[in-house]
Amino acid sequence: KTKPVILRYSLRDIQSTPEIRNRYLPQNPWVDHVTAPQNSTLTTYREEYGDALLDTIGDSIKVLLVEDYNATGLVGDTDMLFPNADHDGNYDEESRANTWFWFMRSKGAQRPVAGRGGSWGLGKLAFPLASAVRTFFVVTSRKDGSRFLAGQAVLKPHQRHGKWFGDMMYFADNDLIVSDTQGEGDHFWASISDSNSIDQFCESFNVERRDNQPGTSMAIVLPRKQLDAEKLTLAILSNYFIPILNGTLEIEISSEDGAIKRITAENVREIVDKSNWGLISKTALLPAWTSVGRMNELANLYETIISADSPEITKIVI
Repeated sequence: KTKPVILRYSLRDIQSTPEIRNRYLPQNPWVDHVTAPQNSTLTTYREEYGDALLDTIGDSIKVLLVEDYNATGLVGDTDMLFPNADHDGNYDEESRANTWFWFMRSKGAQRPVAGRGGSWGLGKLAFPLASAVRTFFVVTSRKDGSRFLAGQAVLKPHQRHGKWFGDMMYFADNDLIVSDTQGEGDHFWASISDSNSIDQFCESFNVERRDNQPGTSMAIVLPRKQLDAEKLTLAILSNYFIPILNGTLEIEISSEDGAIKRITAENVREIVDKSNWGLISKTALLPAWTSVGRMNELANLYETIISADSPEITKIVI
Protein backbone atom coordinates (compact mmCIF):
# COMPACT_ATOMS: atom_id res chain seq x y z
CA LYS A 1 0.00 0.00 0.00
CA THR A 2 2.98 2.31 0.29
CA LYS A 3 3.94 1.92 -3.38
CA PRO A 4 2.15 3.00 -6.55
CA VAL A 5 0.89 0.43 -9.01
CA ILE A 6 3.16 0.34 -12.04
CA LEU A 7 1.38 -0.31 -15.33
CA ARG A 8 3.73 -1.13 -18.18
CA TYR A 9 2.84 -1.20 -21.90
CA SER A 10 5.47 -2.76 -24.18
CA LEU A 11 5.29 -2.97 -27.97
CA ARG A 12 7.43 -5.88 -29.11
CA ASP A 13 8.35 -7.62 -32.35
CA ILE A 14 9.32 -11.08 -31.11
CA GLN A 15 11.07 -13.76 -33.10
CA SER A 16 8.75 -16.46 -34.35
CA THR A 17 9.97 -19.88 -33.26
CA PRO A 18 8.76 -23.44 -33.91
CA GLU A 19 7.66 -23.44 -30.26
CA ILE A 20 5.37 -20.46 -30.82
CA ARG A 21 3.98 -21.70 -34.14
CA ASN A 22 3.44 -25.30 -33.01
CA ARG A 23 2.31 -24.84 -29.41
CA TYR A 24 0.80 -21.38 -28.90
CA LEU A 25 -0.36 -20.31 -32.38
CA PRO A 26 -0.55 -23.50 -34.47
CA GLN A 27 -2.24 -23.72 -37.84
CA ASN A 28 -4.43 -26.49 -36.49
CA PRO A 29 -6.54 -25.39 -34.78
CA TRP A 30 -5.74 -21.71 -34.02
CA VAL A 31 -5.01 -20.33 -37.53
CA ASP A 32 -7.80 -22.42 -39.07
CA HIS A 33 -10.37 -21.13 -36.59
CA VAL A 34 -9.27 -17.48 -36.62
CA THR A 35 -9.38 -17.44 -40.43
CA ALA A 36 -12.81 -19.10 -40.66
CA PRO A 37 -15.08 -17.05 -42.96
CA GLN A 38 -17.56 -16.37 -40.15
CA ASN A 39 -14.81 -14.56 -38.20
CA SER A 40 -13.86 -12.18 -41.02
CA THR A 41 -16.06 -9.42 -39.58
CA LEU A 42 -14.25 -9.64 -36.21
CA THR A 43 -10.61 -9.96 -37.22
CA THR A 44 -8.65 -7.12 -38.86
CA TYR A 45 -5.34 -8.86 -39.60
CA ARG A 46 -5.98 -8.81 -43.35
CA GLU A 47 -6.20 -5.03 -43.50
CA GLU A 48 -3.45 -4.43 -40.94
CA TYR A 49 -0.94 -7.25 -41.44
CA GLY A 50 -1.73 -9.04 -44.73
CA ASP A 51 -4.03 -11.75 -46.03
CA ALA A 52 -1.92 -14.80 -45.16
CA LEU A 53 -1.90 -15.17 -41.37
CA LEU A 54 0.67 -17.98 -41.49
CA ASP A 55 3.05 -15.73 -43.41
CA THR A 56 2.41 -12.88 -40.96
CA ILE A 57 3.63 -14.95 -38.01
CA GLY A 58 6.27 -16.83 -40.00
CA ASP A 59 9.38 -14.83 -39.06
CA SER A 60 8.29 -12.47 -36.29
CA ILE A 61 5.15 -11.59 -34.36
CA LYS A 62 3.95 -8.21 -33.14
CA VAL A 63 2.88 -8.35 -29.48
CA LEU A 64 1.58 -5.75 -27.06
CA LEU A 65 2.37 -6.56 -23.42
CA VAL A 66 0.24 -4.97 -20.70
CA GLU A 67 1.70 -5.70 -17.26
CA ASP A 68 1.09 -4.44 -13.73
CA TYR A 69 3.45 -4.52 -10.74
CA ASN A 70 2.95 -3.85 -7.03
CA ALA A 71 -0.40 -5.54 -7.59
CA THR A 72 -2.13 -8.68 -6.31
CA GLY A 73 -2.50 -10.64 -9.54
CA LEU A 74 -5.79 -12.34 -10.40
CA VAL A 75 -6.91 -14.16 -7.24
CA GLY A 76 -9.36 -16.90 -6.32
CA ASP A 77 -9.96 -20.54 -7.19
CA THR A 78 -8.87 -20.99 -10.81
CA ASP A 79 -11.07 -24.09 -11.14
CA MET A 80 -14.31 -22.26 -10.29
CA LEU A 81 -16.58 -22.69 -13.29
CA PHE A 82 -19.66 -20.84 -12.02
CA PRO A 83 -20.25 -18.37 -9.15
CA ASN A 84 -21.94 -19.70 -6.02
CA ALA A 85 -25.38 -18.11 -5.63
CA ASP A 86 -28.21 -18.46 -3.10
CA HIS A 87 -31.92 -18.75 -3.96
CA ASP A 88 -32.12 -15.00 -4.49
CA GLY A 89 -29.20 -14.99 -6.90
CA ASN A 90 -26.75 -13.31 -4.51
CA TYR A 91 -23.13 -14.43 -4.82
CA ASP A 92 -21.13 -15.47 -1.78
CA GLU A 93 -17.90 -13.68 -0.78
CA GLU A 94 -15.66 -16.34 -2.37
CA SER A 95 -17.35 -15.83 -5.72
CA ARG A 96 -17.34 -12.03 -5.54
CA ALA A 97 -13.63 -11.96 -4.68
CA ASN A 98 -12.55 -14.41 -7.39
CA THR A 99 -11.08 -12.03 -9.96
CA TRP A 100 -9.60 -14.95 -11.94
CA PHE A 101 -13.13 -16.26 -12.53
CA TRP A 102 -14.58 -12.88 -13.49
CA PHE A 103 -11.75 -12.12 -15.88
CA MET A 104 -10.99 -15.52 -17.43
CA ARG A 105 -14.21 -17.53 -17.21
CA SER A 106 -17.28 -15.38 -16.66
CA LYS A 107 -19.41 -15.05 -19.73
CA GLY A 108 -23.02 -14.70 -18.67
CA ALA A 109 -22.73 -13.71 -15.00
CA GLN A 110 -22.31 -10.11 -13.88
CA ARG A 111 -19.81 -9.27 -11.16
CA PRO A 112 -21.72 -7.29 -8.48
CA VAL A 113 -19.18 -4.49 -7.91
CA ALA A 114 -19.91 -0.82 -8.48
CA GLY A 115 -18.17 0.46 -11.59
CA ARG A 116 -17.34 -3.05 -12.80
CA GLY A 117 -20.59 -3.88 -14.55
CA GLY A 118 -21.31 -5.83 -17.69
CA SER A 119 -21.52 -9.54 -18.27
CA TRP A 120 -17.83 -9.67 -19.21
CA GLY A 121 -16.75 -7.81 -16.07
CA LEU A 122 -13.39 -6.18 -15.33
CA GLY A 123 -13.03 -4.84 -18.86
CA LYS A 124 -11.96 -8.24 -20.19
CA LEU A 125 -13.30 -7.64 -23.71
CA ALA A 126 -10.79 -4.79 -24.12
CA PHE A 127 -7.95 -7.27 -24.62
CA PRO A 128 -9.35 -9.34 -27.52
CA LEU A 129 -10.64 -6.12 -29.09
CA ALA A 130 -7.07 -4.77 -29.03
CA SER A 131 -5.91 -7.76 -31.11
CA ALA A 132 -6.30 -8.01 -34.89
CA VAL A 133 -6.83 -11.75 -34.35
CA ARG A 134 -8.90 -11.39 -31.13
CA THR A 135 -6.28 -13.39 -29.19
CA PHE A 136 -4.47 -12.79 -25.90
CA PHE A 137 -2.61 -14.73 -23.18
CA VAL A 138 -2.55 -14.10 -19.43
CA VAL A 139 0.13 -14.89 -16.84
CA THR A 140 -0.67 -13.97 -13.25
CA SER A 141 1.48 -14.28 -10.11
CA ARG A 142 0.20 -14.15 -6.55
CA LYS A 143 1.65 -13.17 -3.22
CA ASP A 144 2.03 -16.85 -2.24
CA GLY A 145 4.30 -17.48 -5.25
CA SER A 146 1.76 -19.40 -7.35
CA ARG A 147 1.47 -18.58 -11.05
CA PHE A 148 -1.13 -19.39 -13.67
CA LEU A 149 -1.24 -19.20 -17.47
CA ALA A 150 -4.15 -19.30 -19.91
CA GLY A 151 -5.11 -17.85 -23.28
CA GLN A 152 -8.26 -16.96 -25.18
CA ALA A 153 -9.39 -16.20 -28.69
CA VAL A 154 -12.80 -14.51 -28.67
CA LEU A 155 -14.39 -15.38 -32.00
CA LYS A 156 -17.84 -16.01 -33.42
CA PRO A 157 -19.71 -19.31 -33.61
CA HIS A 158 -18.32 -20.70 -36.84
CA GLN A 159 -18.08 -23.74 -39.06
CA ARG A 160 -14.90 -25.62 -39.91
CA HIS A 161 -14.74 -28.83 -41.97
CA GLY A 162 -18.51 -29.22 -41.68
CA LYS A 163 -18.53 -28.95 -37.87
CA TRP A 164 -19.83 -26.02 -35.84
CA PHE A 165 -17.80 -24.48 -33.02
CA GLY A 166 -18.60 -21.95 -30.33
CA ASP A 167 -17.22 -18.45 -29.98
CA MET A 168 -14.47 -19.16 -27.41
CA MET A 169 -11.11 -20.83 -27.92
CA TYR A 170 -8.81 -21.49 -24.97
CA PHE A 171 -5.14 -22.15 -24.43
CA ALA A 172 -5.26 -24.34 -21.36
CA ASP A 173 -3.63 -27.19 -19.45
CA ASN A 174 -1.42 -29.66 -21.35
CA ASP A 175 -0.62 -26.84 -23.78
CA LEU A 176 -3.77 -27.60 -25.76
CA ILE A 177 -5.89 -25.06 -27.55
CA VAL A 178 -9.51 -25.97 -26.98
CA SER A 179 -12.37 -24.79 -29.14
CA ASP A 180 -15.78 -25.57 -27.70
CA THR A 181 -18.25 -27.35 -29.91
CA GLN A 182 -21.33 -25.15 -29.91
CA GLY A 183 -23.48 -25.97 -26.91
CA GLU A 184 -21.03 -28.44 -25.36
CA GLY A 185 -18.37 -28.22 -22.65
CA ASP A 186 -18.56 -24.47 -22.15
CA HIS A 187 -15.55 -23.24 -20.13
CA PHE A 188 -14.48 -26.68 -18.91
CA TRP A 189 -10.76 -26.02 -19.14
CA ALA A 190 -7.96 -25.88 -16.57
CA SER A 191 -5.35 -23.16 -16.21
CA ILE A 192 -1.66 -24.05 -16.53
CA SER A 193 0.20 -23.96 -13.20
CA ASP A 194 3.37 -25.87 -14.08
CA SER A 195 6.30 -23.52 -13.44
CA ASN A 196 8.46 -24.83 -16.30
CA SER A 197 5.62 -24.42 -18.82
CA ILE A 198 4.99 -20.86 -17.66
CA ASP A 199 8.70 -20.01 -17.78
CA GLN A 200 8.79 -21.35 -21.34
CA PHE A 201 5.85 -19.16 -22.36
CA CYS A 202 7.36 -16.07 -20.71
CA GLU A 203 10.65 -16.63 -22.52
CA SER A 204 8.90 -17.08 -25.87
CA PHE A 205 6.81 -13.90 -25.54
CA ASN A 206 9.33 -11.68 -23.69
CA VAL A 207 7.06 -11.60 -20.63
CA GLU A 208 8.61 -10.64 -17.29
CA ARG A 209 6.48 -12.39 -14.67
CA ARG A 210 8.38 -14.46 -12.13
CA ASP A 211 6.75 -16.18 -9.18
CA ASN A 212 8.10 -13.44 -6.89
CA GLN A 213 6.51 -10.63 -8.96
CA PRO A 214 2.83 -10.41 -7.94
CA GLY A 215 0.64 -8.99 -10.67
CA THR A 216 -0.67 -9.85 -14.11
CA SER A 217 0.81 -9.79 -17.63
CA MET A 218 -1.33 -9.75 -20.79
CA ALA A 219 0.25 -10.65 -24.14
CA ILE A 220 -1.95 -9.32 -26.96
CA VAL A 221 -1.12 -11.02 -30.27
CA LEU A 222 -0.95 -8.83 -33.41
CA PRO A 223 -2.21 -5.64 -31.72
CA ARG A 224 -4.30 -3.21 -33.74
CA LYS A 225 -2.04 -0.80 -35.63
CA GLN A 226 -3.73 2.23 -34.03
CA LEU A 227 -2.24 1.16 -30.69
CA ASP A 228 1.12 2.80 -31.21
CA ALA A 229 3.06 4.46 -28.39
CA GLU A 230 1.69 7.97 -29.05
CA LYS A 231 -1.98 6.99 -29.18
CA LEU A 232 -1.54 4.66 -26.20
CA THR A 233 -0.20 7.62 -24.26
CA LEU A 234 -3.28 9.71 -25.06
CA ALA A 235 -5.68 6.91 -24.11
CA ILE A 236 -3.81 6.23 -20.86
CA LEU A 237 -3.75 9.90 -19.89
CA SER A 238 -7.47 10.23 -20.60
CA ASN A 239 -8.40 7.21 -18.49
CA TYR A 240 -5.84 7.32 -15.68
CA PHE A 241 -4.95 11.01 -15.30
CA ILE A 242 -6.12 11.42 -11.69
CA PRO A 243 -4.51 8.26 -10.21
CA ILE A 244 -1.26 9.25 -11.94
CA LEU A 245 -1.59 12.78 -10.62
CA ASN A 246 -2.16 11.63 -7.03
CA GLY A 247 0.78 9.20 -7.13
CA THR A 248 -1.11 5.90 -6.83
CA LEU A 249 -0.27 4.88 -10.41
CA GLU A 250 2.82 5.15 -12.60
CA ILE A 251 2.91 4.31 -16.31
CA GLU A 252 5.74 2.95 -18.43
CA ILE A 253 5.42 2.81 -22.23
CA SER A 254 8.15 0.90 -24.03
CA SER A 255 8.27 1.21 -27.82
CA GLU A 256 9.73 -1.41 -30.15
CA ASP A 257 13.14 0.27 -30.15
CA GLY A 258 13.35 -0.21 -26.38
CA ALA A 259 12.91 3.46 -25.44
CA ILE A 260 10.84 3.83 -22.26
CA LYS A 261 8.56 6.76 -21.46
CA ARG A 262 7.65 7.06 -17.78
CA ILE A 263 4.55 9.00 -16.73
CA THR A 264 4.43 9.89 -13.04
CA ALA A 265 2.94 12.53 -10.76
CA GLU A 266 6.07 14.63 -11.34
CA ASN A 267 5.76 14.91 -15.13
CA VAL A 268 2.16 14.08 -16.04
CA ARG A 269 1.04 17.73 -16.35
CA GLU A 270 3.96 18.46 -18.67
CA ILE A 271 3.19 15.39 -20.81
CA VAL A 272 -0.47 16.42 -21.06
CA ASP A 273 0.56 19.88 -22.29
CA LYS A 274 3.01 18.52 -24.89
CA SER A 275 0.83 15.66 -26.23
CA ASN A 276 -0.83 15.89 -29.64
CA TRP A 277 -4.50 15.70 -28.63
CA GLY A 278 -5.52 16.25 -32.24
CA LEU A 279 -4.86 12.55 -32.85
CA ILE A 280 -7.85 11.58 -30.72
CA SER A 281 -10.47 12.75 -33.20
CA LYS A 282 -8.96 10.51 -35.89
CA THR A 283 -9.14 7.31 -33.87
CA ALA A 284 -11.69 5.18 -32.04
CA LEU A 285 -9.56 5.01 -28.89
CA LEU A 286 -11.84 7.19 -26.78
CA PRO A 287 -15.62 7.48 -26.67
CA ALA A 288 -15.54 11.24 -26.01
CA TRP A 289 -13.59 14.16 -27.39
CA THR A 290 -10.69 15.23 -25.15
CA SER A 291 -8.33 18.20 -25.35
CA VAL A 292 -5.45 19.65 -23.36
CA GLY A 293 -7.85 22.27 -22.02
CA ARG A 294 -10.27 19.66 -20.71
CA MET A 295 -7.45 17.67 -19.16
CA ASN A 296 -6.17 20.74 -17.35
CA GLU A 297 -9.68 21.56 -16.13
CA LEU A 298 -9.89 18.06 -14.68
CA ALA A 299 -6.54 18.50 -12.93
CA ASN A 300 -7.54 21.89 -11.54
CA LEU A 301 -10.84 20.50 -10.25
CA TYR A 302 -9.07 17.60 -8.56
CA GLU A 303 -6.45 19.84 -6.97
CA THR A 304 -9.15 22.22 -5.74
CA ILE A 305 -11.05 19.37 -4.09
CA ILE A 306 -8.01 18.02 -2.24
CA SER A 307 -6.58 21.42 -1.28
CA ALA A 308 -6.73 22.11 2.44
CA ASP A 309 -7.22 25.81 1.72
CA SER A 310 -10.24 25.36 -0.52
CA PRO A 311 -13.81 25.77 0.78
CA GLU A 312 -15.55 22.54 1.70
CA ILE A 313 -17.17 20.83 -1.26
CA THR A 314 -20.04 18.60 -0.18
CA LYS A 315 -21.50 17.47 -3.48
CA ILE A 316 -20.89 17.80 -7.19
CA VAL A 317 -23.86 17.21 -9.48
CA ILE A 318 -23.23 16.50 -13.16
